[in-house]
Amino acid sequence: MLRITIDLVPFGEEAYARKIAEAVIYNDATGNHEKGNYVAGFCEHGWINSTTVTGFDRRRSVWALLRLALKGLPR
Repeated sequence: MLRITIDLVPFGEEAYARKIAEAVIYNDATGNHEKGNYVAGFCEHGWINSTTVTGFDRRRSVWALLRLALKGLPR
């Protein structure tokens, strides 16, 4: 499972940092060694939405997986 946390750090002051959003991406265990299938959930002030990424080439980077998950969200 991947957890991506977005923190707001006002004026770069860590003492005032707070989480404002979070995403979770997990493997749904239906893929194979080369291709993975994932479910992604996004949260900001409560649940926003979820999406899937299917047939993801596991040789690609984690950033590519995140990009595809974000692309799958409704606009």
